Amino acid sequence: SFKKVTNDISLQYCAIQGWPSFKIPCFIIPKNKVRIFTANPNLEVYNKIVSKENVKFFIHPEMVELIEKLKEFDSKTDWEIEPTSSTRTVLPKNEDFFIKLHLDRRLSRFIRRLRPESVKHSLMVSSEIENSLGKAPKSFGYLPESIGIVYKNIGMIIREKNPRPYINEKRFLIPLFSLYSYDLKNSNDQTIFEQIIKIKNEDPLEFFIKNIISPLFINMSFFIDNYGLLLEAHGQNVLVEFDKNLEITSLIHRDFQS
Repeated sequence: SFKKVTNDISLQYCAIQGWPSFKIPCFIIPKNKVRIFTANPNLEVYNKIVSKENVKFFIHPEMVELIEKLKEFDSKTDWEIEPTSSTRTVLPKNEDFFIKLHLDRRLSRFIRRLRPESVKHSLMVSSEIENSLGKAPKSFGYLPESIGIVYKNIGMIIREKNPRPYINEKRFLIPLFSLYSYDLKNSNDQTIFEQIIKIKNEDPLEFFIKNIISPLFINMSFFIDNYGLLLEAHGQNVLVEFDKNLEITSLIHRDFQS
């Protein structure tokens, strides 16, 4: 059956057409009012979200009706964030984590609610993946979804910015889609993939198979065979990790809700 494709979010909150940054409300809620799920979070990140008595609970600005309901909690601040390619996942400025938000609006084909079962599922998958790291291929890495908080029937997830397994060497990440997409602001530029091929003087097909296709299938087949997990490995959910010499060191997977 045909599914409606639309976008019910104001364009100012979208990464391409919208503001480079905007503010989202953060409510301070007593811990006895929420459920907290964890998957071995980085302690520094955890302490920014969860204190002895309270938790920080973030809401997308479009969720006006939910913001009204949360006014029963006196303490509220506004956090400056940057949008990402996923409209409901945002990056607080100068922080080392992303926030995945409940969004009871249609984006593309789906309404992007974040229900308790989805929060619990994401944290369980993230935990399962971490337990696999001693056996996983060297080409695999992931962004942990390490904290989930549920208030009544609404959830949010903290996704850490630093990939695991941890490494000491400086690396940088590029979304897979960004390798082969054209620069919207400089349409005459070659794609990043073409530029790398030119710099390294590589055969494009051999480079693509060796560095992208082969490790992608190795990673996916490992988790299917050993854990029954199907990684949702598309151009947005896979990040390509490079070292300072433009060598691809691993593929970093993110987003475990599905």
